[in-house]
Amino acid sequence: SLEKDSQLVHWNHNDDIVLASTKSRSAELSEDDIGLKMRAELANTTWGRDTYELVKRGDVKTMSFGFQIVRQEFDETDPKNIKRTLKEVRLFEVSIVPYPAYPQTNVKARSIDDALKEYRDAKKSEQPVLVDNSEILKEQDKGFRKIKIKLLTEE
Repeated sequence: SLEKDSQLVHWNHNDDIVLASTKSRSAELSEDDIGLKMRAELANTTWGRDTYELVKRGDVKTMSFGFQIVRQEFDETDPKNIKRTLKEVRLFEVSIVPYPAYPQTNVKARSIDDALKEYRDAKKSEQPVLVDNSEILKEQDKGFRKIKIKLLTEE
């Protein structure tokens, strides 16, 4: 469902509070060996700014997902410790939440400036850089500044 469906990022599963979306490209979702990864540029709204601040301060650190199970498997090797593996799900939404169903999830806040600084610092110290996002970050930064300037100059 990551490739097919447009996904929304919400605050605490509240459908009325949309923070980002894959349709507008303000959110990106991908899957790796560990699970679902999300990158989002939160909306410049009261909820978006408040969510960013709560995550940045560490008051809210977790995520939750709305999904429907399509395919699952059970490992009953140890009857006292039955393991369920979700093989395929249909994702409905992703939420930043204070009380997650899965406590091992996490969310962190960083600004575009922090990401660019992290990249440049790693490059200076000759540590391996996993992904070269410098051009993307520069373009996003330009767009952010244009929006900010536009908002400040509109009457």
